Amino acid sequence: MAVFQQGRHTEAERLISAALALNPANAPAHNNLANALFAQDRLEEAIAGYRRALELDPAYADARANLAARLSNLAGRLSDLGRPDEAVAHCEEALALRPELAEAHNNLGNAHQARGDIDAAEASYRRALELKPDFAAAKVNLGLSRLLRGDYAAGLPLFESRFAAFGRVPFDAAQRWSGEKNRRKSLLLWSEQGLGDSIMMIRYLPLLKERGFERVIIYTHPALVRLLGGVSSREPAPAFDLHCPMMSLPLVFGSRLETIPAKVPYLKIEASKKLKDLPSWKVGISWAGTKENRKNALRSLRLAQLAPLFDVPGVSFVSLQKGDGAEELASAPWKITNRMDECADLADTAALIGELDLVITVDTAIAHLAGALGKPVWMLNRFESEWRWLRSREDSPWYPTMQLFNQPRLGDWGTPIARIAAALRGF
Repeated sequence: MAVFQQGRHTEAERLISAALALNPANAPAHNNLANALFAQDRLEEAIAGYRRALELDPAYADARANLAARLSNLAGRLSDLGRPDEAVAHCEEALALRPELAEAHNNLGNAHQARGDIDAAEASYRRALELKPDFAAAKVNLGLSRLLRGDYAAGLPLFESRFAAFGRVPFDAAQRWSGEKNRRKSLLLWSEQGLGDSIMMIRYLPLLKERGFERVIIYTHPALVRLLGGVSSREPAPAFDLHCPMMSLPLVFGSRLETIPAKVPYLKIEASKKLKDLPSWKVGISWAGTKENRKNALRSLRLAQLAPLFDVPGVSFVSLQKGDGAEELASAPWKITNRMDECADLADTAALIGELDLVITVDTAIAHLAGALGKPVWMLNRFESEWRWLRSREDSPWYPTMQLFNQPRLGDWGTPIARIAAALRGF
């Protein structure tokens, strides 16, 4: 245990295992071994260890508490992997052990959300907040649930808890802009989340200028610098008077579904001429997001799943896939033009999209980019959806040229892909 407390978890596992070889009935040792396994991210092995400790000593309070917490942790991961029924079962077991465990109520809410049961999800988030009123992650999740319903008045303020839940604001809180007019001042508008989020929020730029700022500095991902006319977030931030995280702009401007600034295109770029020799309709495709996204397994496809599209005659397909998933093109049996190796950033990708007649994509930055450019975009949307796409809608209040093709049930991509193939024949 002394070794474990020094952070030497592998060595602690070896030593505790040696102790258990001498005395397999030592319940505290099983609990401690489980702690060492959990510290190595071996969650299911850790859970087995806590279970063994409780078998040996059913009254062992630490093992009971640890088991409940780790079951809750596992439930969170299972929800993200598209296994919400298992996640619900683990959360219910955790709460049977520790009914007051706010984290388990929060993860139970996530599992219900993944199953499409928003009412049950919100009840779980509210219970978590009753037990732990300052629980920032539960506030964020409740806020996202309200946003998914279209309740921006309640959802946007709760969404502000994301900084307390997942990471600090890297700039002085005293300089945070909250919407007031500011003549002769500069504003640093900074990207806090993904590429698509930044593209989605840059629509507010004209409204910022109306608030009187002398200068607005876009501090963003390197891949967006040319597209947005910004400064790379890999460089030190330029001097500024006030700052605002991009995803707070809907709150600052009091956006509601009916007041979202949705005039497109709000990004304009000259189309490339890379595809000028392609015949017929040019349709861009993107099938996978980055694996860094914790819900990537829910939103991404394999290229082969789009096979029904490639049977549609008279269409020239163009890959818009970069990074994860792009390697599938090498063995693809279909004719798909790929010029993405010539695209250094999203400005280049935007120029390529400018040549297309239609974009078909999963929920990635490509969907936002095509929508911001005013291109027709058909997006494959996962069953639980995502707050900006709402539930059970096939249009988007954010992008007028977007059509959503939703999964009718968890894991069912075949149905929306068949619908897209049919729609493509008549496009």
